[in-house]
Amino acid sequence: MVKILFDLANYHYAFPAWPPFIVGSCTLLLGIFVVLRERISRVSLAFLWLTVAGSVWLMSVAAIYSANSKALALLWARIEHVGVVFIPSALLYFTLLVVRRLERYRTLAHFSLAVSGAFALTVLFTNNFITGFVNYPWGPYPQLGFLGAAFLVFFFALCISSLASYRSLYRGMARGPQQDRLKRFFLAFCVGLLGVIDYFASFHIRVYPVGYLPVYACVLMLAEIIWQYRFPDITPAFAVTEIVATIPAALLVLDHDGIICIVNKMTCELFGKSETELVGSPIRTLLSGFPHLGQMESKLMDGSLQDYEANIRSSDGGPSRICSFSTSIMRDSQQRPLAYVCLGRDLTPQKNAEQALLTSEARFWRLVDSNIIGFMIVDENGAILETNDAFLRMLGYTRAEFAAGHVGGDGMTPPEYAPMDEWMLEKLQATGSCPPLEKEYIRKDGSRVPVLVGVVQLERSQKSYVCFVIDATDRRRAMEALQKAYDELELRVNERTKELQQEIVLRQKAEEALRNQSITDILTGLYNRRGFMTLAEQHLQLARRNQAEFLFFMADVDDLKPINDTFGHAEGDLALTQAAAVLKQTFRGSDIVARIGGDEFAVAVLEDSNNNESALMARLREKLDDYNRYSGRPYKLGLSMGSIRINPQNTTTVEQLMAQADVALYEKKKQKRPLPGKLV
Repeated sequence: MVKILFDLANYHYAFPAWPPFIVGSCTLLLGIFVVLRERISRVSLAFLWLTVAGSVWLMSVAAIYSANSKALALLWARIEHVGVVFIPSALLYFTLLVVRRLERYRTLAHFSLAVSGAFALTVLFTNNFITGFVNYPWGPYPQLGFLGAAFLVFFFALCISSLASYRSLYRGMARGPQQDRLKRFFLAFCVGLLGVIDYFASFHIRVYPVGYLPVYACVLMLAEIIWQYRFPDITPAFAVTEIVATIPAALLVLDHDGIICIVNKMTCELFGKSETELVGSPIRTLLSGFPHLGQMESKLMDGSLQDYEANIRSSDGGPSRICSFSTSIMRDSQQRPLAYVCLGRDLTPQKNAEQALLTSEARFWRLVDSNIIGFMIVDENGAILETNDAFLRMLGYTRAEFAAGHVGGDGMTPPEYAPMDEWMLEKLQATGSCPPLEKEYIRKDGSRVPVLVGVVQLERSQKSYVCFVIDATDRRRAMEALQKAYDELELRVNERTKELQQEIVLRQKAEEALRNQSITDILTGLYNRRGFMTLAEQHLQLARRNQAEFLFFMADVDDLKPINDTFGHAEGDLALTQAAAVLKQTFRGSDIVARIGGDEFAVAVLEDSNNNESALMARLREKLDDYNRYSGRPYKLGLSMGSIRINPQNTTTVEQLMAQADVALYEKKKQKRPLPGKLV
């Protein structure tokens, strides 16, 4: 039979045979090329299966057209359909591999293959699949029986299920390369299904069978998708080389005689030897410098070596390293050792970090105990967890009394300071720190000691706090002496008051007259309200004349009252002068900056490209941040600012502009969006 099939004397030249023969040959070569390029991956093998089945179909069609006898044509028709019946099962298998559902539907894949095999047997050994030929101008064409019709049902069922798999997975996937890949597979198989046009001729429909064209287009599209997206078989064997190379530990694999077979890069770096030097050498040679060599080798061979720490001396004379070793045994079916896997972790950085931490902690406590500042760690309930010697000397207690819980925050603090303690706790919970405040502690002997206490939370996740305590006895004595001196001075001033009363009244009148004529604020050195009104009016007229934009700002100092109440009016005045200095640094010398009363300031600015509102506000934030970072004050200086922009056609007066800017300032404060640096 083989001789009959390949004897050229049994064939004649037929032009219709050439297109399917050429397409079938190209399809087969393309399948082989994809397999070689993809290194025989499962997806490429499934693609080869599809191309082989397709090439058997197309080449057999070419042979049918060229056969000299009906018997030879019928034999090629049977061979043709042996290839055709395996196309749907190959298509399903390829689809399950691409969508990674082969393991879930393996039974279905096997069933479809079995059905294809059954159809192949009916093609070869019965006349119920191919019943004869229909003669057309281009040559004879096989006529299908009832089994052929049943195969078409099977064919379309598998094709539709394959397309449904692509579509369902496509819909459930986010946009990206994977979704694009599924879409292209779906379109490729839709194009390939147009090849069913070849079955029209089998049912006496006079249509030339050009199905090889969409089929070949489908094969080209599938090959291009495989080349672009790659479908390697991701298996343990595929990844083992990279796993060994990237594992963050030294890896040694020994045979049952203790000979090193596999090492990774970390092992070579740890022992200072190359892979060539290590592979093939006995493990005893590598461990020769280890203490307790026999014990370590025995534990390694029986698999009980777990977290064994040892020092490894560097081969180049460098510092030794501390390593931890663990082993496991690979056994055969009789539980005899086949190989030993040993992992080594370099603990040197960890050990060095632990030692550095212990040294730092010891240095810290030596510094704390030698300091004149009292130091203690307390929990959220006020229980004292740790203290230094300076704090113990300050209150007269022993560390054992604190450790036993006999003394706590409530026992040391007089009752009248309870509201202050509650305020400090609220401040800590809100910000994690509390500025130093003056209060009193009760000593062990019952006497009181004035102290300054500052508190900082150690970690936000832990309710423990560090308290720094300074004995304020000398400070209080100095304040009392200062108050006494002040009282004496005040008495002397009062005695002189009657004598100088008339002169003072006259001087006050003169100073008042002079102040009314002046345009400068005494405290800040800025323009006062009168000076601002005069100069701002001139600026406004200049802006209208030059057709320039005009900016008007109103500002006030945030939380000035708490600063005065907490730290005194002198500190409040200092805050005002510092706010004035920040404003002068922010604006140009040609801008009008004034303190118009209390904590309120006003600024008039001619706007240009480098001096617009956003640039000015950014510069103000920067100046405030710089001041608060280096001022060392117990509060943060902040400014709230409202602004308006006036075009050259606006005829509003300075008084009206101040009122509008004041409204903008109020809205800013109402929104509670303070500038950085605000006291919170």
